[in-house]
Amino acid sequence: MHEAWLGMMLWALSLWSGLAVAEGYRMRPRQLRALREALVRMETEIVYGRTALEEIFRRLAAGTSGPLAGFFAEVAEAIAGGTDDLAPAFRQAVERHFPRAHLGREEQAAVSALAEVLGRTDGASQIRHLRLALSALEALEARAREEEARYGRLARAFGFLFGLFLLVLFL
Repeated sequence: MHEAWLGMMLWALSLWSGLAVAEGYRMRPRQLRALREALVRMETEIVYGRTALEEIFRRLAAGTSGPLAGFFAEVAEAIAGGTDDLAPAFRQAVERHFPRAHLGREEQAAVSALAEVLGRTDGASQIRHLRLALSALEALEARAREEEARYGRLARAFGFLFGLFLLVLFL
C-alpha cells in the first residue's frame, strides 16, 4: 500500500516538474516580447520625450509586470541613489531579475550591452545601441517561439510519462 502512495507521489512530482519546465518554455517568448516593447518605449522617450533616464525607468517599471518591472524599478532606484556608474547596477539588476523572467544568458548579454551607453553617450548613440539590442531580442524571441513549440509539449509529455513509469515501477 505504501508503494502505491509513493508511486502516486512520484508521478505527481514528475508531472509537476514537466509542467514547470513547459511553463518556462511558454513564458520566455512572452517575456521577450514584453522586454522588446519596453525598450521600444525607452527609444521613444529618448528620441521624442528627451526624458531623464530615471523617469524613463520608472515609467517602464509602471508599464510592465513581474520580474521585468522589478528590473526597471531597481535600475531607477540605482539612478535615484546617485550612482556614478550605472553599468554595474544595471548588470546586477539584469542578473537578478532576468532568470526569474525565464530569460537566459543570451538575453542578458543583449540587454547588458546597453549598460555601457545609457546615460553616457549622446541620444543618437543610445538609439543605435537600443536598436541593436532590439534586433537581437527579436531574433531570440523567434527562436524562443520555435523552442516553445518544439519542447513545450515534449516536457509536459515526458513529465507525465516518466511519472507513469515510476508509478508502474512501484506498483
